[in-house]
Amino acid sequence: MRETLKREGGSCYSQGRLEMAGYDVSQAEDGIKGQALALQLQPDLIMLDLMLPRQH
Repeated sequence: MRETLKREGGSCYSQGRLEMAGYDVSQAEDGIKGQALALQLQPDLIMLDLMLPRQH
């Protein structure tokens, strides 16, 4: 299964669409946790907001 890391505003629509397309979707609460999760999972796709909380 293809891995996706999603860090964006709470849209369940995009998560459902990705899962229907065969992606396993993981989520992170903020930019710091998202970066750590991306390094751990090495996802095929990363979706994120331009302004991530706690990124800098």
